Amino acid sequence: MGAKWLWRHYLLRSLALLSCLINLAGSAMLAVLVVHSAEVLRLSPFGYGAAGLPGRGSVLASRFAPMLARRLGREGALVATPS
Repeated sequence: MGAKWLWRHYLLRSLALLSCLINLAGSAMLAVLVVHSAEVLRLSPFGYGAAGLPGRGSVLASRFAPMLARRLGREGALVATPS
């Protein structure tokens, strides 16, 4: 029933299909990235995992963001952290 309603709604149908295509393209890119890093860049499994460390650091830093914002204020926290 919901899919039928969505199919008749032009704007939401277009957004849902576009979102689906974007997710498909992103997943395909990540799948190719694994092969590219192994065959072209000659990264070991450890090297491939280490390449994702900046993203993990951002997640870890988000844990301390509220404390930093309380101490320095929002503007001060933005100035104090590297971007």
